[in-house]
Amino acid sequence: MSNLPKLLGSVALLALLGGCTIEAADSEETQTETEDVGISEQEIRNGLWAPLPSADGNVDITVERNVGGLLYRKRGTGMLLGPRWVLTAGHVVDASDIGGAPTQISVTWGHVTDPSAPTRIWQNVYIHPSHTTGGATSPTQPADVDVALIHLSTAFSGAVTRSISTAATSTLAGTTLSCCGYGWTAEVAGSHGILHCGAMPVSATNTNYVTLIPNALSQIPLQGDSGTSCIDVFGGAGVSGVVTAVSGSPVNAGYVVPADRFRTWVQTTMTTVGP
Repeated sequence: MSNLPKLLGSVALLALLGGCTIEAADSEETQTETEDVGISEQEIRNGLWAPLPSADGNVDITVERNVGGLLYRKRGTGMLLGPRWVLTAGHVVDASDIGGAPTQISVTWGHVTDPSAPTRIWQNVYIHPSHTTGGATSPTQPADVDVALIHLSTAFSGAVTRSISTAATSTLAGTTLSCCGYGWTAEVAGSHGILHCGAMPVSATNTNYVTLIPNALSQIPLQGDSGTSCIDVFGGAGVSGVVTAVSGSPVNAGYVVPADRFRTWVQTTMTTVGP
């Protein structure tokens, strides 16, 4: 599969990347920009479209906010946990992005350019209390829990319920995580909106984040892959973590918020709000 897209625009050499691709558009033109938040979002580099277990339930997220007549568009990836629940990265739907009026968050289940792919609109957004606006769980922001839930206005027909892994973060050391994203396929502006997947080795773990490194095919998350859920290839079908940031130029590491840090919050939020 192609590499995951960089989370947001690249910064300096070896700088941390995270965040989402942003477009500012008026009635005359569309201009592609990147958020100046020191993070970047991208699609799996060299990722391949393949029916891996983690491909089931991946969705493309678009956040649009109208400010002074200009439409700002931000994109990321998410995973359906149920017919109306989407798990994604917190910086994909930061409070600043949903604070404007009107704001619209749409979720597409399938190829975003496919007119037959079903799309749903948000009803509410729940951001982990330990996420800060513009933050991304990484070596430079280890305390940040860059995770959010989107509750959809109507359900996706046929969506299966996906669980959060109960495995301890320490058990992921030395394993391989399967991740699929809708981000870029290369570290220069590449195609966006085509789901690409990759199975990447875990090089290190700690209580705050898991580090992924490129596999033999040089696959790694890139811009637009923020919010991608990763699944332990050999440890069951539960979500093991959420992609939040990458670093290096070229990208040589990806960072994942492990399930241990958001499992209880996700379960409590979904139970309290309801289906």
